[in-house]
Amino acid sequence: MSITAGATPASVAGGGIATFTATVDNDGPNEAIAPSVGLVFDALVSMTASEPVGWSCVAGSLGNGNFNTVCTATGSLASGARVNFTLNVTAPNVQGQPTLTYRATVGSTTPRDPLPVNNSATRTLQVEGAPAAIPGQSGRG
Repeated sequence: MSITAGATPASVAGGGIATFTATVDNDGPNEAIAPSVGLVFDALVSMTASEPVGWSCVAGSLGNGNFNTVCTATGSLASGARVNFTLNVTAPNVQGQPTLTYRATVGSTTPRDPLPVNNSATRTLQVEGAPAAIPGQSGRG
């Protein structure tokens, strides 16, 4: 199996929406039994994920400042099959120009993957900081 990751746009304002994708391919020659996909962000984010037919996704904080989504298939992934995941993410609203890094990984219980080097992919998105606070204003209205 293999996975690729994407992110659009290349940069987004804090609080803006970015779309992250993961594409899983089972390059064969066998079906992948109990495949799973891990989608990890290096910051706490608000997101919605599409669940491909036959997959179930669970999201939550890892407790270390990262945000994780794990998706598992209810069955196997046939040789030659492709599955696409789409995540709409609200970028953290922060000062400066930090990045938001997204790592996608894929695996299965059997058979052993003959080419594990392509089982993960990473994308980084620039996050433009929130405007500076105006002195004397609390931001509450």
